[in-house]
Amino acid sequence: MSQRAVFLEVDGAIHPEVMHAMPDIDDCVAAARDLECEPCEGDTCVVNATWYEIGEGESDTDNFFPEETLVEWRKNGKVEEEAGKRGYCVEVIQTDTTVLTAEDFEDFED
Repeated sequence: MSQRAVFLEVDGAIHPEVMHAMPDIDDCVAAARDLECEPCEGDTCVVNATWYEIGEGESDTDNFFPEETLVEWRKNGKVEEEAGKRGYCVEVIQTDTTVLTAEDFEDFED
């Protein structure tokens, strides 16, 4: 059993919620809005997503750590270190970068 944790970073700021799947464009726009990052015409907003699996076995079947703890570890760049101290292996499964423009926000429906 393992815990899936997908973190979003919007223009360098860590989003305070942990996702359980890689984000689509609407998820990225929503995260950017949550962090009050909305590009003006001609500007962009960069959303980086990182998917971690903590533990071994079937993905997203357990919850070893609360989301608040995971977000704090991510902010400090210590997800692997802190989970490892507690006896869990950690693997980065996927990373992705989405560049949002003002047009993406216009197309977004709440």
